[in-house]
Amino acid sequence: MAIQSRQGFRTLVGILAFILSFSSLSLPKTFAAEEVVDTHLEEARAIFEWVNTSEGGFVSPKQDVRRLVPGDLSTPLIVYAKERINRGEQILRVPWSSLIESDDPDDAGQLPCGTIRAVAREMKLGDKSKYAPYAKYLIGEADNQIPSGWSKPAKKLLDDIVGDDTIPPTRPTDWVDRWRKRCKGDPKDKIAAKAALLIIQRSDDAIMIPAYDAYNHRNGKWTNTKTVEEEGVAHVTSAIKTIEEGEEILSPTISVRSVEDEKTSMEPLKF
Repeated sequence: MAIQSRQGFRTLVGILAFILSFSSLSLPKTFAAEEVVDTHLEEARAIFEWVNTSEGGFVSPKQDVRRLVPGDLSTPLIVYAKERINRGEQILRVPWSSLIESDDPDDAGQLPCGTIRAVAREMKLGDKSKYAPYAKYLIGEADNQIPSGWSKPAKKLLDDIVGDDTIPPTRPTDWVDRWRKRCKGDPKDKIAAKAALLIIQRSDDAIMIPAYDAYNHRNGKWTNTKTVEEEGVAHVTSAIKTIEEGEEILSPTISVRSVEDEKTSMEPLKF
């Protein structure tokens, strides 16, 4: 009886295993891991599409945006080459009408109050803004990317480790305080404070440039693009050397103010 019982048990297990395996083929994958939705990645891609469809705009189809580690939302966004981009090839042209300029024509420097007001206004308008894709992208940017937005203990720890002027931008822990004093910023206005920090990180003097500011900055041998501002017309970015498939597209921390300055200011780097 014991042998028969074991045989019967094995038979029953075999039948159940067959039924379960068959069921798994026909039932929906209820327990499958859900695909992660990367909203901010889609917001970044939407900016490039918006610029490309704007009058006078152009985005090379040889580039795309992704996470540094694909699928890992904790890693930053990068713009990379989907295929080889040749030296001298134009990769981005942002028409002047798509830029966000300062409310104050005399604005300059790293803390342009008029630009902060203009960017904060568009961020608050959101979908109603004429720059809606860009405004949504800026809202979706991570908070506190630079030390000025950190807690007081974190700021003190940074100062204790590296000092106040060791890393750029200068005095990196007190930009929010300077915005409040210089621009009479409202300490309760979180969107305006965020706009101030985004401008310190991403602005080109007193203008904010959609799509272009998605390129991470890196100088020296890493730089593979140059930028020329055709003031009142467009902001144009081109490759200064061949950018291979999969390579990140990186912008310098300066741009050329005019086409005439290009030959003297931004000669292709030699290694």
